[in-house]
Amino acid sequence: MTTGVDRMTTATTGFDRRLLIMPALVLVAAALLGYAAGHRPSGAAPREQTQTASVAGVLLGAPSQWRAVSTASAIPGLSLRRAVVLSPGDASASGLLAGVLPAGQGSPLPSQFLARMRQRPSTAVVSLQEAQAYRYSPQERAYIGQQRSRLVHGDPGEVREKLLALKEKFAADELMVITITGDYESRRESYRLVAEAFA
Repeated sequence: MTTGVDRMTTATTGFDRRLLIMPALVLVAAALLGYAAGHRPSGAAPREQTQTASVAGVLLGAPSQWRAVSTASAIPGLSLRRAVVLSPGDASASGLLAGVLPAGQGSPLPSQFLARMRQRPSTAVVSLQEAQAYRYSPQERAYIGQQRSRLVHGDPGEVREKLLALKEKFAADELMVITITGDYESRRESYRLVAEAFA
């Protein structure tokens, strides 16, 4: 039986509100089915096969494809007894190195490095003569070689070209130049040369 209010709503709008119940029920059913399908328990992902190696009573896990390598690249300043090297490929590939530190050595870090870490850092800038007289280790030379790509140096024309290339590469609006030298006069001369190159 239809009440007077429902007849009036239908008569004025030409639409029966009871018809909205069906689409609402369909939407609720679709949402519930979607939720159930998305949260259905799935089979566990296949586990990767691993192997275990024992080094000084410590068990190490590695992928089963990795193999023990008889020789590995030496790490300067690191000495290990009973070293075990596991690698995904040949000896040149990266991998896992484990072993036992020599008796009395509490850390794999070189003792000179640890002693330097306990000191206050030195921020002094050395002179050109001091830098030329210093005898660099092979590791220091390698580090310097890596860092040279981050420096801009050369005659004024080369410096101008390199700075403009950096400006273009990073779409910079301006450049800031920092010159680190052993004395104020050589720093000032460096800034003068850069300014002339861009004049």
